[in-house]
Amino acid sequence: MNFKLKTAVLAALAIGASGAASAVDISTVAAASILYSSGSTAVDPVLTDYFINSTTNAAICSGSIDVYSSTVTPKFTAIACTANAVTTGLAASTNIAIIKEDNAGSLNGISGLMNTSFSGSPYTTGGLQFPTVSQLANTATFCTTAAKAASSVLAAYTLHTCGTATTAAKVTPALGFADVEAALFAVSATAPVALTATQTVIVPFAPAVSLGLYHALQSVQGKTVGSELVADMPSLPRSVFSGIYSGQVTSWANVQGTSGNAVSAQSVQFGILSAGATVAGTVWAGTSTATGLTTAPSATAANANVYICRRGTTSGTEKATEWFYNDIGCASLAPYAFLSASSAITTTLCATVATDGCSWTSAIAALNPVVFPGNGTGDLLDCLVGNDQAGHFAVGFASIDNAPGGPSGQQSKTARQNWRYIRIDGTVPSIENTAAGKYDYFAQSFAYAAPTTVTWAATGNAATLLKAITTGNGTGPISIGSPAAVAAVNSGKKWASDAAKTVSLFNGGALVIPGTTNGTAVAAPNAANATAAAFAANPVSTVFKAKAGAVNNCLRPIVYSTGTQVGTPAYATP
Repeated sequence: MNFKLKTAVLAALAIGASGAASAVDISTVAAASILYSSGSTAVDPVLTDYFINSTTNAAICSGSIDVYSSTVTPKFTAIACTANAVTTGLAASTNIAIIKEDNAGSLNGISGLMNTSFSGSPYTTGGLQFPTVSQLANTATFCTTAAKAASSVLAAYTLHTCGTATTAAKVTPALGFADVEAALFAVSATAPVALTATQTVIVPFAPAVSLGLYHALQSVQGKTVGSELVADMPSLPRSVFSGIYSGQVTSWANVQGTSGNAVSAQSVQFGILSAGATVAGTVWAGTSTATGLTTAPSATAANANVYICRRGTTSGTEKATEWFYNDIGCASLAPYAFLSASSAITTTLCATVATDGCSWTSAIAALNPVVFPGNGTGDLLDCLVGNDQAGHFAVGFASIDNAPGGPSGQQSKTARQNWRYIRIDGTVPSIENTAAGKYDYFAQSFAYAAPTTVTWAATGNAATLLKAITTGNGTGPISIGSPAAVAAVNSGKKWASDAAKTVSLFNGGALVIPGTTNGTAVAAPNAANATAAAFAANPVSTVFKAKAGAVNNCLRPIVYSTGTQVGTPAYATP
């Protein structure tokens, strides 16, 4: 999963093991200490939280931390810091960096590691597109710099937002991430280069809808319109999503409440671009888009069309959505294809629409595409917000480590607040429900590494860092998928309905794969009567997508052991 602008992820990236913000200029980190990575950004929050979370001996970084992000091609996220010797096995004074390209999706984390042309990415000759590191000096003109204070789960850090494109450098990465296994992309992870695959985490996904649609669904379902409480979270059946994504449901007039009231007929508030309605925003006012408002008027939608915000075909999130709703890629006789992008985008604004997707722009918004494919999750979420501003009811999907808006302002990018997650078949898309086996929309994710026999394999400090991420290293080895690391990741994903975050909405994040993963035994799932506190400390799933050691995301969730307690754990939400 790929982000256009991952400000929520950037907050996660900033989690540090200790110390105040102090510059680790990425342009001065030794080349042998830089790890280049690619692919899915559905696992980006997990990866970056794991790098610099503040839990004792569960952070890769210690001391000085600098976070870099670019919103323009070449898109990337990077962290430069001083290594935590305990978890990396590197000398405590070693400066390290990871640079993660975000130009496309999971396929870049598989085929992109093979140093050869491959179908599904425009960046095929000589490697993927990364920033020129020398241009990211702390004093450079490519990035603006801001100091960020520490919080309960974040260390102080320096944020570099790079709004001017650096010169693209072609690099074949040594590490890649994918939401699903290579087979679901119909590619090989062993030819022409035999990659080493390790499992990482379980990533739950959820339906995401524009804010006006969220309110309209609340209205027809008898919920309190505008409420952020979990009891008022609306729901749609899985069958409706299947119909939407296959083109069988094209009008919100055909989606009705129990009394026959159509979703399209509801007069509701569309979005306001501020967390507490204190900053003027852009909203749908009934006949046109209005700007400068601090209160959104009630209005009906501009039309009854079902607008879809999807991803390109390189996206693992897209693959997970295709097989979850309509068995596409998993059943040989799956009768319906996922709706393709609106032709206006393909012919005028986005040459790579069929593969990587597009960046959401004002020009694309003006076209009002019924189906828009984002090249990253950020573009998909921008599509939801853009449709909301135009008076459209739009539906999409994202991993639940992405924060929505709400009174407590969980979405740190102000212009990306006007969307919400909804339930499927009445079930809240939380990590608790996924772990309990109540919620099936998830994927078991992978890390892929280039073999040591190829010239672009990680060597030196970069190889030591890669080992720490994938299998654990140092005197306190904690891999990306370990309970301690994932518990720390999830600590910052407690979304609430009030600014003080005392009224829980639901918990996002990721889950630990149960049983023996990558040859290492991890904690077993909690008992069915476990408390929420026990689950927070041990976020291990009861179910997974493996059988006899082989991972197959096409499988329905499987209880991992005959000794696993099943039922409805105390920590599961409605």
